[in-house]
Amino acid sequence: MYRQEFLKIRFLIGLGAALVFMLVSFLIFTFAPFVSLNLIGPSTFHRNLVSAYFSFFVPLNIISWLSLGPAGGIAVFLFSCLLVLFFVLHYGILYYNLYIFLFWAATAIGYRFFLREKKLRNQCMARLETFEAQKNVIITGMSEKETETEVAEKRVQRYAALKDITERLDSALDLDKTAALIVKEAFTIVGKSNRAFLFILNENLQELGLLGYKSDRLRGIQSGKKPEIFESWILKQRRPLIIEDLDNDFRFSVKALTDPQDAEFKSVIASPLISQQKVLGVIRLDSLNKTAYTQDDLRLLNIIASLSAAAIENSVLYRETNELAIKDGLTGLYVQRYFKEKLEEEVKNAAFKRGSFSLLMVDLDHFKEANDKYGHAGGDIILVKIAEILRASAGIESHNIVSRYGGEEFTIFLGDTGKKEAVGLAENIRRKIESRTLVIRRHEVKITVSIGVSSFPQDGHLAEDLLKKADENLYTAKGEGRNRVCPSTI
Repeated sequence: MYRQEFLKIRFLIGLGAALVFMLVSFLIFTFAPFVSLNLIGPSTFHRNLVSAYFSFFVPLNIISWLSLGPAGGIAVFLFSCLLVLFFVLHYGILYYNLYIFLFWAATAIGYRFFLREKKLRNQCMARLETFEAQKNVIITGMSEKETETEVAEKRVQRYAALKDITERLDSALDLDKTAALIVKEAFTIVGKSNRAFLFILNENLQELGLLGYKSDRLRGIQSGKKPEIFESWILKQRRPLIIEDLDNDFRFSVKALTDPQDAEFKSVIASPLISQQKVLGVIRLDSLNKTAYTQDDLRLLNIIASLSAAAIENSVLYRETNELAIKDGLTGLYVQRYFKEKLEEEVKNAAFKRGSFSLLMVDLDHFKEANDKYGHAGGDIILVKIAEILRASAGIESHNIVSRYGGEEFTIFLGDTGKKEAVGLAENIRRKIESRTLVIRRHEVKITVSIGVSSFPQDGHLAEDLLKKADENLYTAKGEGRNRVCPSTI
């Protein structure tokens, strides 16, 4: 850039000198026409005029070297000499030859000035290049500082978000809400991800189950999403995992993935949720881009996992504590208090929606005799087995509730179930229990049950009325010989 500016200035100087030369020539040849017509025997004035014209070429030779460089300087020198020779040979004025020596001297001076100017120019260019390099270093340093500042600001934002998630996790007790909060915050804080998973370990089955999920894609996942080979690796190694390019990772094979959708994601980071040296689960982030995550991202996810592990453990303990309060310690069924509370809610919902539901009141026949014969331990075995049958028969629907109502008596709430369907289910339960043989203290024991049925709204509009009607029908079944189902009407 500086060299171009210099050449531009030198060109302007040369152009100016050429214009001055042309102007002088024009003036001389205009006001002294005899110069070109006849110089033989001219007056002293005219010879002096021509000498002055030749003298003008002396500084022109110097200027030509400075403005036009070697090529221009030599060209002007040769032109000056030829012009003098032309005048000498044509008009016979020999002393004009002396101007050739002046032109030579001017050329030498111009050449020397040219070399000096070139040296100074090179020095200036070298200094300018040095300044340019220093400027580039300063700009690069400033850019690096800006980048470091941006990274620092991003880290501050991330750790501020970590502080926020810590406070929110401390107050989270519901397990599902805690899981949703964890995947949402991990997805947002780490960034760069297209989806996030949170798997929790079932200690009894020693299997991971999906607890939380978040994605920025319209296509979701199938229910019951299973963990992949990444989670198995983490459970075995008990340490975080980063995959920069799944297609070229020597530890994992794309063909080993159980879900074809997982092969679309190229970068993975995951971390175990460890509390008190025990793995509770795994949190995982996936990206469609290769090399999306850095070690700093993995460290951040590991911090989130550590915070989440404590929150998950607290939520699990809270859930277990609540279940202990609402579930029977022997059978694992809901207790009477919880059943009545839920029944009150279902009555209101059914009345509002004009729906229907049914209740089954189940009582074991001759249970006192079996309890006296085989002891309380034997009686407990009977209660546990009967509870298993009732739970399995009622199904896994969330609106069906099985409870131990008291002693050997059980109740079953059947949502969205009419009387006829409820009676059919009750008969099925009765036959299953009747056909089941229990072994207690090496003795085969047969148990039967009596079942009373009531339905909303036919048998009442209040929870107390429905329970009372089911209990009345239960006692009717017992009075008619036991081992039977008794509804109000069919």
